[in-house]
Amino acid sequence: MKNIFFATILVLIILLSGCSNSKPETTRIIPEINFLVYLDGDNDLEEYGIWDVNEMELIGSSAKINILVLFDRHPDFTTSNGNWSSTRLYKITRDRHPHTINSQLLKDYGELDMDDPTTLKNFVVYCTQNFPAQRTILTLWNHGAGVYPRNKKISKGICFDDTSPNTLNALTTAEVRTALAEAREITGQKIAVLNMDACSMQLAEIAWEWREEADFLVGSTAGVPDPGNNYTLVLHRLTRSNNFSSAVIAAGLVTDFNICYSQPVNNFYYQTTYSAVALPEMESFLTVFNELATQLHNYSAKN
Repeated sequence: MKNIFFATILVLIILLSGCSNSKPETTRIIPEINFLVYLDGDNDLEEYGIWDVNEMELIGSSAKINILVLFDRHPDFTTSNGNWSSTRLYKITRDRHPHTINSQLLKDYGELDMDDPTTLKNFVVYCTQNFPAQRTILTLWNHGAGVYPRNKKISKGICFDDTSPNTLNALTTAEVRTALAEAREITGQKIAVLNMDACSMQLAEIAWEWREEADFLVGSTAGVPDPGNNYTLVLHRLTRSNNFSSAVIAAGLVTDFNICYSQPVNNFYYQTTYSAVALPEMESFLTVFNELATQLHNYSAKN
């Protein structure tokens, strides 16, 4: 009996020892934000694209924020940073060099057409699936020209790609909506804030068309200066924040834009406008707008 007793005790000691040496499973901390920039520099804005990536590198990705940039360059406008002209995906890392891109190169796709909605969809899907985060801020970076038409016969839209073989060589607003809707179907995640670093993309027609694809649309009804957003300001605010609601993020983007252009940039004062629209409110807005339009029409008919 003693042998059985001591054998039992020995087995218990071994089991308990094994438990004490086991390591608890570590819980993966998911970042608060994927900060995605669809940076179409395949045009005369190429130099400003390099400038903006370097602004992002002054802050860099962190445990809170993944900064991911799809950057398409032009072969002619600037020769800096190796003069590559393909389309590259970077995860932005912190770097103090103000003119040289030193971030982590994730993929070099060769030449991609940034005016192809599939390119936009694939960018959003890849980043969402490979860099999970609580919410996504998506910036469309390039020239902007408003909402109409819905075909590719005249120059309206956003993300003009000079080396694209397409007729218009830009994304129409309908194509942006399609790309984001298809990405949402795959990932199950809607964009928190759509930021338009481009001219003339904060219009009621655009907000209506994209109302189901994001919580907020941020941008300008008029022109945006070539330097665009100051990404050092934007990312500095985000890294210091403890409130990541869509409304707070959108308001911060507007505030930082106004701070940037409240003083001269390159010794020039710009006249700017920048605002945030809550896209779910567009349904009620349209009702009020239609009522106003009807009253104005009736008044005009009588007079």
